[in-house]
Amino acid sequence: MTINEAVRRFERVDLRNQVPVIVELTKDEIILLNQAQMYQSSIDSEGNQLGGYYFKYYEDLKKGLNPGLGGKVDLYLTGDFYGGFYVKVEDMEFIIGSNDSKSDELENKYGKIFGLTDESRTIYAKGVFFQALRNFIEGITKIAMQ
Repeated sequence: MTINEAVRRFERVDLRNQVPVIVELTKDEIILLNQAQMYQSSIDSEGNQLGGYYFKYYEDLKKGLNPGLGGKVDLYLTGDFYGGFYVKVEDMEFIIGSNDSKSDELENKYGKIFGLTDESRTIYAKGVFFQALRNFIEGITKIAMQ
């Protein structure tokens, strides 16, 4: 392949319009990262602790259901809230939420629960998003990236 051919191939890459498509295609990974913040670390999208439970009996119940958190808030009981998670892509940004009826109440009580921490954004950007972007570019240009 000549340099001119490589340039022509790269000129066909439309990253501006592809970024929202890639986010849409990888929204399940975004959701999993957001849920992992709460379920594994008991933190909101800003890295703040969600806190503990008011009643000792409920804290003990939650310790049994999610022993890794030791009774801290994970916002998971029946799975309806987590099951309702969605990602809405709007131009160059995305919004995370849940269709569950408790969503507004939980957000009012626990703060910015929807969204990715800096660490989760890094994991997403350098891992999932980069790989999807790489696959897109290689598919258009037929040039393997190192």
